[in-house]
Amino acid sequence: MRFDEIGLPEELVAFTAGKGYTELYPPQEAAVKAGLLEGKSLVVSSPTACYDEVTEVLTRRGWILFKDAMPDEEVVSMNPRTWEIEYVKAIGKVEYLYSGVMIHVAGKEIDFRVTESHRIYCRTGSQNSREAREPSGFMRYHFKPAREIQPTWVFKTDGIWKGKARKYFVLPAATLRGGSLPRSKRELPPLRIPMRDWLDFFGWYVAEGTSKHGVSHEVTLCQTKDQAGVEAAVRNLRHWKVYVTGSKEHRHFSVASVQLAKYLSQFGRAYEKFVPDFIKELSPEQIKVFLDSYQRGDGHVGRDGVSPVFDTTSKRLADDLQELLLKVGRSSSVRNRGLSPSHIMPDGHLIVSKHPHYQVSCRRYSEHGIDYRKPSKPAFERVQGERVYCLTLPKHHLLYVRRNGKALWCGNSGKTMIAIMAAFVNAKVRMKKTVYLAPLRALASEKYSEFSELTKYGVNTAISTGDYDSSGETLGRADIIVLTNERFDSILRHRVSWLRDVGLFIADEVHLAGSDSRGPTLEMILTKMMHMGLNAQLLSLSATISNSKEIGEWLKSETVQVDWRPVPLREGVFDYGRVLFVDGEERQIVRSTYGSPIDVAMETLKAGGQALVFANTRRRAVSLATRAAELTGRHLKEEEKKAAEEAGRRILSSGEETSLSRLLAELVSKGAAFHHAGLESEHRRVVEDYYRAGAIRLLAATPTLASGVNIPARRVVVADMTRYDAESGGNAEISVLEYRQMAGRAGRPQYDSFGETVMIPPPSMDSGELLEHYAKSPPEPIESRLADDSSMRFHTLATIATASGLSKGDLDSLFKGTLLARQVGEATVGKLTEKALGYLLAERLVEGGGGLFYPTDFGRRVSILYIDPATGVVFREGIRKVEPGRDYTAGLLRLLAGSPDFEPKFPLRSKDFDQAVAFIEEHSAEMIERPNSRQFSAYDEVLQEMRTVMALHGWIDEWREEQLLSRLGVEPGDMHRAVDNAEWLLHALGELAKLFKKPEVVRQVDVLRMRVASGVSAELVELTTLQGVGRVRARALYTAGFKTLEDVKEAPAERLAGVEKVGTAVARRIKEQVARY
Repeated sequence: MRFDEIGLPEELVAFTAGKGYTELYPPQEAAVKAGLLEGKSLVVSSPTACYDEVTEVLTRRGWILFKDAMPDEEVVSMNPRTWEIEYVKAIGKVEYLYSGVMIHVAGKEIDFRVTESHRIYCRTGSQNSREAREPSGFMRYHFKPAREIQPTWVFKTDGIWKGKARKYFVLPAATLRGGSLPRSKRELPPLRIPMRDWLDFFGWYVAEGTSKHGVSHEVTLCQTKDQAGVEAAVRNLRHWKVYVTGSKEHRHFSVASVQLAKYLSQFGRAYEKFVPDFIKELSPEQIKVFLDSYQRGDGHVGRDGVSPVFDTTSKRLADDLQELLLKVGRSSSVRNRGLSPSHIMPDGHLIVSKHPHYQVSCRRYSEHGIDYRKPSKPAFERVQGERVYCLTLPKHHLLYVRRNGKALWCGNSGKTMIAIMAAFVNAKVRMKKTVYLAPLRALASEKYSEFSELTKYGVNTAISTGDYDSSGETLGRADIIVLTNERFDSILRHRVSWLRDVGLFIADEVHLAGSDSRGPTLEMILTKMMHMGLNAQLLSLSATISNSKEIGEWLKSETVQVDWRPVPLREGVFDYGRVLFVDGEERQIVRSTYGSPIDVAMETLKAGGQALVFANTRRRAVSLATRAAELTGRHLKEEEKKAAEEAGRRILSSGEETSLSRLLAELVSKGAAFHHAGLESEHRRVVEDYYRAGAIRLLAATPTLASGVNIPARRVVVADMTRYDAESGGNAEISVLEYRQMAGRAGRPQYDSFGETVMIPPPSMDSGELLEHYAKSPPEPIESRLADDSSMRFHTLATIATASGLSKGDLDSLFKGTLLARQVGEATVGKLTEKALGYLLAERLVEGGGGLFYPTDFGRRVSILYIDPATGVVFREGIRKVEPGRDYTAGLLRLLAGSPDFEPKFPLRSKDFDQAVAFIEEHSAEMIERPNSRQFSAYDEVLQEMRTVMALHGWIDEWREEQLLSRLGVEPGDMHRAVDNAEWLLHALGELAKLFKKPEVVRQVDVLRMRVASGVSAELVELTTLQGVGRVRARALYTAGFKTLEDVKEAPAERLAGVEKVGTAVARRIKEQVARY
C-alpha cells in the first residue's frame, strides 16, 4: 500500500516522499486499515511479525540467515505493483524473543515459518492461473496476516529483473615471468572478450573446468556429453591455441595462458566454485547464456521433461545459481542430496565423493500454493521465548526468503509514522487541532522539532511544558500543540476555549500510566478526555504494554500491535568469569581487580565498541567510572584522545568549578564518564554529546538515563539488579520493565549489527534463573497508581474546581472511567473519592450545598496553581501565622521545604546534625513557628527539613556550588532542580498571600523569589534585573561600587567594562538597558 493510495493530502505525500518513503510500513498499514485516518481511536503496541532463526534472506552478498544480517543490509526486494526486482537498503533489523503462535508451512515447493501476525504476500485462487500470468496479475496479490491462512492461498516465487547488459568482459592484466634472461618478465595487458563468448565459456568452466596457476598455467575443460559445445566455447575466446587430449569418449580441452589461469584460479575447486558479482548484475538474456552453458555441462532436464536441473558440490555455487535463476524469471529450490555414490570415469579412474551434492531444480510454475492433502498443510505451533528476526525496508516491504532451500516472496517488518500521518490529516482534512502529550520535557521538545517540519506545508506547531498558572489560550493559534501531561492537566483546569476544536489527542508512552510519579496525572487526563465527550480521536502510543488489550478496552480503542528495533538485542548474564547468553553461547571474560562490571564492559571496548554501565546509586556510578578511567585511555585513537581532552576542557569552562566537575573532567579526558541527575545540565550535555561522538568509550550512569536521553551503546552492563525501595526501606529487585528500559539502550544504529545486555547478578541470585526471568518474561502489566491519597485529593479538587457544581454521583461517574476502577472495582474507587472529598471539605478547599460541591476561592486558586491541596493547606497556615515587621526568610524557606510538592528533598545526615541545630538557633527569629527542642518528635521533624533549608539559604547567600557540595553534599544538578521548584512554589505562595490579603507576605515572597532565581543576597536583587547579569557579575559590580541601577546608569561604559567578568560587549548591553529606565 502506497502513501498516494490511501487518501492522504498531496502535501503529506510530498513530505513522506521527501523522507524517502513511498509505501507504508506494515504497522502503518495496519493502523490505516484499523481506521487511523477515519478518526478511530487506537492503542499501538507490542512486537509481532518476524521469521524463525533458520530462515534466510537474499541480499547483495548472497543468501544469509536473518540473524547474520546487518541493520543496513542491501537486500533483494520486489515492487509489488510491477514485480520488478531491485536492491533495497534496509533501515533496521528486528530481533526479539517471541511467545505465541508460529505458522509453519512445509511442502514440496513451499517452506516458511513466521509469527502469526506476519504479512504474507499472496493471492486467492488456483495455482498458476491464466489471470495471474497477465501483466496486471500483481493486482490480484495482497498482504494478509499469516493467522488467516487459507487452503486457496497462492504464493509468488519469481520476479522480473532488468539488469544491465555489458558488451565486453575484460580479462585483467597479468605478468608473465621467465624467458631468455634471468628474472625477466613481460606485462600482459587486459583483454577484451565479447561478453556472450565469455559467458558461454565461463558457464562450461564453472561446470567442468579446472585451472593450474603456478609452475604451469593451464585451463582445462573435460566433457563427455557435449564435446562440440565445449570445444566451440573454448575456441570462441580466439586468443589462445586449444589443445585437445584424452579419449574420444572423454575429451580434455586445454588452453595454456598465464592470464586466463590466474583469473580463474580464484574460483577454486569444484566444491568451492561460485559466480562473480558482475554476472549477477547483467541482463536476464546474458545471465541465461551462462546458465545454459552450465546446465549442458553439469545439469539435466527434470522429470517433467521441461524444467532444467543444475548439479554442484559447492554450496556457494548452488546459492548463486538459485539467485541467477530468479533473475531470468525462474523460481527454483535447492536440495542437499548428500554424498554422491562413487563412480568410474571413462578413462578408468575412480571418483569418490567427499562433499555433499546440491541440486538446484527449476520450478515449473511462477507461483505455488498449499496442498492440504500433503505435508504442506499449515501447522500452528505455540512457542515460548523463541528468537525471531526480520529486516525493515523503506519501500516495497517484500523480501525474497527461503527455508530449507525453498524460496518465495514474503513481507517484512516496519517502523511507524502513524502520529504524523494522523496529525496532518486531522489538520488539513478535518480542519481540527491536534494535542500531542509527552511525559517528559525532553521528549516534548524532540516531538516539537519533528512536527515543525510540517510548517512549510501549512501546519503550524506550538509547545508548552511549564508555567502552569498561564491559561494557554494563545496556544490555540497552532494546528498541533505539543504539551507535557502536567501542562495539559493545568490547561484543562483553565478551561481554554480551543479545547472543543481538538480533533485528535496523541498520548505518547502510555505505559507510564503505571508509574508512581507521572502515572496518576496521565490516567486522569485520559479519563477526562473520554468523559468530556470531546468527539475526538485518541491515539495512544507505547512500545512496552503487556496488557495492551486491557488498556485498549479502558481507552475505548482498538489495539494495533507494532514494534521495531533498529538493532537486534542479545541478552546475557555474567557467571564466574564467563557471559552466558540466552541463545546458549558462552563467552570467557578476562578478569581483573577492577570488578565484574568493568571487566565485562572492557571486552566491548577492546573490540572497538562503547559500553554503558548502569549503577543503582550515584556514588556507585562515580566509583565505576573512576575505576574504568584507568583502562579506557588505551582504547582511544589519536583523534578520540583530542576530542576527549576537549570535552574535559568544556566541562571545566562551563558552570561553576567544583570537585565533582573537576573529577568528571579528569575522567572524560581519559575516555570515561559518569552521568546522573546531580550533575549540572550543561555537564550532562557535554557527556552525552561526546559519548555519541565516540570520545567517551565507557559511561557509568544511574537508571534515570534509560528513560530520558537516547545514547545507545554496543553493550549495556546492568551492574546492579536491585535498587532502593522507599516502601520496604531496603533494596528490592528491579522490575522487568526497568530492565527492558536499560536493555533498550543496547545497540547503536548505523554502527553495530547487534546490541548486548549483560546482567551482573548479586551473590544471592542464581545466574540462570536471573537470565530466564529478565530475558524471557514480558514486562509487568500497567497497574493504576491513582489510589494514592495525594493523587486522589489532587485530582478530586481539580474536577470540582473546573465545574459549576458537582454532585458525588457526578464525581463517581468520572472516576469509574479510570483504569483504577477497571482494576479494583467502582466500589473501592467510590470509597477513595469519599475520603478525598472529606479532606477537601475539612480544609475548606471545597464546600457543599444542595447536594452539590463547589470549590472555595482558596480551593479554586490551589487547583489553578497546580499544587497539591496539602501544600496549599501548609501555605495557608503559614501565611496566617506571619506577623508584620519581621523578616521571615528562613521561615519561608522552611515552609517550602516542608510542603509535599517540594523536591528534591535532602534528608538530614548524621554529620549535618550539629550544623542544623546551629542554623535553627541562628535563624530562630525568622521562623514562622519556632521549634521547641523539648518536643522531641516535632523538633526531629524540623531537623529533617534543615538540610534542604540550609541548601536554599546557602544558595541565596551566594555560596558557590563547591561550598554546597563540600558542606552539605548537595550536587549541582540537584541544587538547580531545587531552585526551579522553589521559584515555582514561591510564586504559588505569593498568589495565596494575595488571596488572603497579606501584603507583607507578598512583599517578602517577591523579594525571596528573585533571590532564589538568581542565587543572590538581597543587596544584589536590583542589579540582577539586568539581562546578562547573574550572581557573579552582580557581585563584581557591587564590589566595584555600582550598587544600584542608578549607579550603573551614571557610570561611563568604559568603567563598567573594566569590572571583572563584565567586559566591553556586556557593558554596552547593560548601558542600553539602563538607558530605558
